[in-house]
Formats: sequence, structure tokens, C-alpha cells
Amino acid sequence: INAVIKVKCNLAFDFTILKKKFCKYIKSQFIIHADLNQSISVILKNLLIIENEKPAVDGLVRLLKNIYTDINVIGVTESVESTINWFQSNPNPDLIFMDIQLDDGLCFELFETIHIQIPVIFTTAYDEYMLSAFKVNSVDYLLKPIEENNLRQSIEKFKPINSIVFKNLK
Repeated sequence: INAVIKVKCNLAFDFTILKKKFCKYIKSQFIIHADLNQSISVILKNLLIIENEKPAVDGLVRLLKNIYTDINVIGVTESVESTINWFQSNPNPDLIFMDIQLDDGLCFELFETIHIQIPVIFTTAYDEYMLSAFKVNSVDYLLKPIEENNLRQSIEKFKPINSIVFKNLK
């Protein structure tokens, strides 16, 4: 495909360049949807949920599937230790949904133990950790119970394609 596609940031790129440089990455990390205006929107695909309460996991997955049916939860961990082990044996997700209080401590121990560069949307019942969350990779901080509209807005904050993929074209 040699079409020139306009993206939401109002820049035009030769799709063959994008295809050559990022085809494998895009296939494994993103689902691409072309709309009627020939613009590309990138929807996150692979998610990790770090949450120690099964009803909270089930509720979050249900809300996520209501918003984006193609989302794939590639892992759920319940503790600092299980999350560290998960990262050692799995590919990185596109986005992490992370509770603050886990079975064996606070999630911030993860950032002290392993190098996490993946964006995080914090999902918690506690507002007192908000400042700490934004000192790490926080995209947003959602208080439980999570409302679908708030979740949708958090994902929209994460999605800017020009800062994720096209910055690497230079």
C-alpha cells in the first residue's frame, strides 16, 4: 500500500515508510482501524491488570470490553512479587491498570525493584497516593468504583498516536 494517510495530528506520512519500520511492531502491539476519512486511530491491545481483588478485576475487564471489544488482557497479577515474576517471563503490555495496595505491599515497590516504562492507569480506592502515582508512569488515577466514562477518558489520554509511534520515524 503506497497511500498517503492523514493522521489525527494533521501530518501526512507515506504508509510504506510506516509499514517498513513498524509493521512487525504494529501487528504485535496495536489494532489499526481506518475510518472513512482515511485517518488512522490506534487502539491499545495488550493490557496487564495488577489487582488483588477478583471482583475488581472482573468489573474492570467488563468495563474495558464495553469500551473496546478488541482489548486483550494478557495478564492479571495480585502482588508485588507475582508482578515482578510476570515481567521477567512475558512481553511488555501496552498499558497497565494498577491497584495501589496489593497482597504483599504497595505497588510503588515495583518501580523501586524493576524498570517499568509502560504507562499506568492507577485504579484504587485511596486518594492519598495520587501524588506518588504521578511521580511514576501515571496516565491517570481512577478512584473505585470506576465509572465507564472516567475509564474511557483515561484511555483517551493514553492514545495519542503521534507520541507513541510517529515520534520514532525521525
